[in-house]
This record gives sequence, C-alpha cells and structure tokens, in this order.
Amino acid sequence: MQVGARPVFADIDQKTLCLLPGSCAAAFTPATKAVLLVHVFGHCADLERFHSLCEENNLALVENAAQAIGGEWHGRRLGSLGRGGAISFHPTKNLSALGDAGAVVTSDSELAERLRQLRSHGRDGTGRHAYLGTNSHLDELQAAFLRLKLGKLDAEPARRRELAVRYNAGLPRDVRIADGAEGGISSYHQDAIRTDRRDALKQFLLERGIGTGDYYPAPAHSEPAAAAAGPFPLLPETERACKEVLTLPVRPSLTDEQQKTVVDTVRRFFAGV
Repeated sequence: MQVGARPVFADIDQKTLCLLPGSCAAAFTPATKAVLLVHVFGHCADLERFHSLCEENNLALVENAAQAIGGEWHGRRLGSLGRGGAISFHPTKNLSALGDAGAVVTSDSELAERLRQLRSHGRDGTGRHAYLGTNSHLDELQAAFLRLKLGKLDAEPARRRELAVRYNAGLPRDVRIADGAEGGISSYHQDAIRTDRRDALKQFLLERGIGTGDYYPAPAHSEPAAAAAGPFPLLPETERACKEVLTLPVRPSLTDEQQKTVVDTVRRFFAGV
C-alpha cells in the first residue's frame, strides 16, 4: 500500500496456516503483479505449486521469511526461493540481533542493486539520487552481533524441531498441530496448536505459570489500516484460525522437564482434571 499497490487477500491452509494455492489463484486478475507468501511461524506452503502459479501467470514470488530463517524446502533455505525474501532479525526471531534489524535476500543482481539504492535514500554509485528511497541501513553494531551468531544458525532450529517432535507425540488428540507442507522443514519460530477452546486453555495454562501466545487475534484484512484497500472477501479459514491458534513454549532453552510439564498440563485441561 505504501508504494501504491492494492493488497488482495486469499485464504489459508488449515494445517500449515500458510496461503492456500487454490484461494490465491482464484484471486488473480490482470492487474496482479506478485504473490507475497508468508512462512507463518516458520512453516512453509507447497512452494512447487506456488512456483508453477507464478510462472503460469508471469508473477513475481516474494517470500516473507521473517519467522522462517533456518527452515528449508527440499534442501533449499526458506527466503531464497522467490525473487526476493524478507528476513527479520528482531530480538524474538531465531537469528536475532540485540535490537531491531532485518534484511532482504535475492539472487537477482539487478534487484539487489536497486535495493541497495532504496535503503540509502535512493542514492546510486555516483552519489546521485535515482529513486525516492528510505533510510533503512542495518546498524553496524547489530551486523557485528549477527555475523557472530550466523555460525550457530542451525543449532537453534534443530532444538526447536526436537521440541516440536516431542509436542507432536505427547499432546492429546483434542488439539490440532500446525505444521509445514510435506517436503519442508520448519524453523518452528513458534509451535502452534489449534483448539476451539483456545481462550480457556490459555487461561488454564497461565494460572499454572505457563505462558502462551495468541498471535494474530484479528485477521489482516479486518485491520483498520487495510480498510482503504477493501472491501475484501470473506476468508473463513483465516478467521477461524484467529480464534483457535495458540502457541506453546518452544524456545531452545526450554528443558525436557519443563516441556513435560507443559504437555502434562495441556492433557489435564482436556481431561477435565
């Protein structure tokens, strides 16, 4: 919207919580320029299907990989599979700086050069301002921290995946567990479950000292900031997920014993104990 584009929202897959290919394709018009694919909670959608959709319709595939660093699709890193990928280094992310930071990755050399100009007030190599850009430099101190932590990039997602496997095995069947499409490896930035008793479960856990998250309580297309681009279609799966999704602790520092306490407490809730 900030560059004059109009967002068109499509519904999500109930398992991955990512964009649903069929709903996305149904929203295409002759004015469509790109597909923005969000790897929510570090999961990924069926990227082969999205590549095909974009090639068939001459569209750019842009990845929002803010939560997905460390995740993969058939051996390739999430964020590297589209024309460009946006990555966040916010302190809560899997590869975190000590303050706000982020990056865009691309294998398109022309796009990379334009991005370098846009992050520096649109200034080109001669010092002239070819575009109306922004001041979006990555702070040098944050970059230094990130360079040190980059060498341990795989360790944190590996522990998160270990915790996710244990959740999958231990949680009751009353909850549905969100996960990425087959062929992908999630970064498990968050470990999300779904239940129509979400709010009651959240309160039950909180009263026993277990923190959880109910991210995105309102769908993006209902936010006041998006109203100017509407009206938007009903997106029933998105709206349902916003009422059902709860994230459980999955930080790498979580011990096996602490995770067992979480699982046992969730089981007690559904058992009515």
